[in-house]
Parts: sequence; structure tokens; C-alpha cells
Amino acid sequence: MNEPTQNVKVRPLQIEDLKEARRINDFWFKGTTVRFGFCGRLRFFCQYVLASLGLRLDFLWVVAELENQIVGFAVYEVCRKEIHIARFGVDPEKLRMGIGTKMMQWLIKESASRNKRIVVLEARETAFPALCFYKSMGFKTAKIIHRFYSDTNEGAHFMKLTL
Repeated sequence: MNEPTQNVKVRPLQIEDLKEARRINDFWFKGTTVRFGFCGRLRFFCQYVLASLGLRLDFLWVVAELENQIVGFAVYEVCRKEIHIARFGVDPEKLRMGIGTKMMQWLIKESASRNKRIVVLEARETAFPALCFYKSMGFKTAKIIHRFYSDTNEGAHFMKLTL
């Protein structure tokens, strides 16, 4: 692994980050992409304004930035008992540079700061590199959910990290 992680900043997504976040999302989640049309931008802008006023939101986006370039993103939801990571992706040209680790560490700290002791996510059964990464971060498969993904009918590992 290369070591630029000390230069990686994890921060809330800003509206000007949408294009790069979408590019990374579309690479990893083709067929299940998040919509970024006008309504999505308007909703994001409203969330951004609320967040800037210090109001807590339940559905949040963060990006990893390296040398003024967006190199990763995560979408997570603050639930009653846990943080649920809905999307997580690193620029495919920047893999194995510690960016995913830095983002996951940020998400784990965020979970702890919100007094949530559990972090959960789903990963495709065939996403072996992602499964290995999540396991290296301490996640364990709690169960397999058959036919979880509607685009391929593929199952998912429901993974859980207890802090």
C-alpha cells in the first residue's frame, strides 16, 4: 500500500463535489446508481444548508479529498442503534493507497461520536476485494441475504462491526 493517507481529508460532501462523487459511484455501482438530477441536487442543497446551521441529519455524505481531488465517497445513515453505510467507494485509480481505510476510520469515529456502538453495511457476495477490506477493518458477516440486489438477484453479506 502506498502512503498518502496523511494528506487525505475526509469531509462532508459539498455541492461542487457531486460530479466526481457520481463518477466514482457509477464505476462501482453501475445499474444501482444514486440519482443526481435536479431533485437530488435540490435535496442535497437543503441538507447542506441545514447542516451548515448545525442541525443533525440522518442521511449524510462524506468525501475523501487528496490534493484537491475527490478520491472517495461514502453515504451513511444514522439509525436508532447504529450507523448504516449505504455506499462506499474509492476512485478505481487510487486503490490500495489507504484512502478507504482513512474513510472507514472516519466513519467509525463518527459512529462513536454519535454514541452508536454498531456500524453495518451490505456487500455483494462476489465483491471479494470489498469483503476482504471490510473484514480487515473488523467487520464480520452477520448473515447472508439472498437475492438482495435487484439488478442481478445476487445475495449480500450483511456485515457488522461492534465498537
